[in-house]
Amino acid sequence: LPAAMTARLAAAAVASGTALGCSWLWSRSEPEPSKPLGPPRALRPGQPLLCPLESRQQVSNDVVRLRFALPSVAHTLGLPVPGHVMVVDAATNYRPYSPITIDEHASGFFELLVRHYPTGEFSSQLARMEPGDAATFVG
Repeated sequence: LPAAMTARLAAAAVASGTALGCSWLWSRSEPEPSKPLGPPRALRPGQPLLCPLESRQQVSNDVVRLRFALPSVAHTLGLPVPGHVMVVDAATNYRPYSPITIDEHASGFFELLVRHYPTGEFSSQLARMEPGDAATFVG
């Protein structure tokens, strides 16, 4: 074979091998769609999440620790650190609150630490909650 044709064949072989190798590496780096990527996440962007209050603990005269249940004991909230949830009231007003639990250490629940302000609409509603009451969250 002429030298020019041999060089073209060699270049084509190298290009094909490189493309094949890159394709194989790319396919290995993507997660398999059939495997879950960890525990199920309760929060879905823009979707309301109704959570019942499991327990409340009075931390001081104006601070309460609230533990809300997630849809199952396997669920995590699904927020990055630092993250916040929006509490939604009946009039569809929103207020942000940052959970004091993180997904790696809490499944099936999340907690909020709420300071009650006498003139605070949301803090008053949350501070008055009793176990069994539910709140709506958006993340």
